[in-house]
Amino acid sequence: MFSVGSYSYSELLNEVVDSARRANITNVITARNPINRGVRRVVREVDLRSLKRKSVLGTNLFDDIYIYPSPSDLKGNAIIDIIPQINRGTNFKVRLVTQHDFDIEKTTRNNIIAVATDELVKTVLYSGDVDDTKLVVSTLDATDAGGGTWSAYNDAANLAADVDNKVKGAGSLKFDLTGEATTAGIVNTTLTQIDISDFTNNGVAYVWVYINSTTNLTNFILEIGNDLTTNYYQMTETDRFDGTAFVNGWNLLKFNFSGATENGTVTDTEIDAVRLYMTKTSGKSDDGYRFDHLELHKGEIHDILYYSRYGWQNSSGTFLEDSTADTDLVNAETDEFDGFVFAAKMELFRELRRFDLVNDAKLEYLEWKRDYVFRNPSERLEIARSYYRI
Repeated sequence: MFSVGSYSYSELLNEVVDSARRANITNVITARNPINRGVRRVVREVDLRSLKRKSVLGTNLFDDIYIYPSPSDLKGNAIIDIIPQINRGTNFKVRLVTQHDFDIEKTTRNNIIAVATDELVKTVLYSGDVDDTKLVVSTLDATDAGGGTWSAYNDAANLAADVDNKVKGAGSLKFDLTGEATTAGIVNTTLTQIDISDFTNNGVAYVWVYINSTTNLTNFILEIGNDLTTNYYQMTETDRFDGTAFVNGWNLLKFNFSGATENGTVTDTEIDAVRLYMTKTSGKSDDGYRFDHLELHKGEIHDILYYSRYGWQNSSGTFLEDSTADTDLVNAETDEFDGFVFAAKMELFRELRRFDLVNDAKLEYLEWKRDYVFRNPSERLEIARSYYRI
């Protein structure tokens, strides 16, 4: 359970409301609403000590992979640090940049981070030095990439290299759908033999997939082994690497070996067969699907230190943005709790149309805020902006 002060919602309510003067206030208004607004205001305006959280990033960090899941409660872009769990070098210091600057600098600068938001879904962008073991299974630039020959599988047709629409390298493998079966993709059973034993315990496989239309598309499946009939691993993904739904266009997929099904007994040191395909409806028949750059990564575990936007937690220790029960706890120490009291008073008096008392509470809140920020400067990274000469 996350350690916080012992102040509950009920105690905050008692501090905000003079029960001797307003014993029946809950018959007049729903007090929880202005109290929640007050807590949200403090959390929004002040980086509180008690809302610093350190958690393991949702996935390891990898070389040449730049997009990672964000903590669900990250406040804006209030990142304090990215921390290797072991062996942090004296020169390891991250720099926060804008999403635009990150896209420009990601291949030329080390240890830069940004926060990206797409339709309210946040991701953490990172580029830097990572102790990552990786193995390219196939660049998928051509039908003979990685050895052997890539062929169309099941409902796929017209397999060919596409040198124009690609993510990495010289090209991608493009195919169309005939609409006659429920699976379609690419297969190769004569790859140059590789050893994947470094990855089968806690590694992942990344591949780029171009989806022409997500309609009637269920999932993508990766099979890799000594053959594709008896001895192979099978992994299934129903969404993109960050847990969001497939989109039209390029999608980065991450297959976890930890969730793989082993068929037969795979000899990890003698891998030469791969099948990569989609599951769909039998009538789905459109053109222009692609796979690009299949590689395995082991990565390195990192923690992220940040300010949370959730000012509460319930009795089970789950962080909450708003209180829903009288037993919920405020994520605050004593000096921080006072700020919640003053801000909640402002919101409560505004609800009661007592604007004279709103002003009194506002002065108390602003005085608390100045003193707290002076004594507890924010530790969040400031955005370092780059300027480009045209």
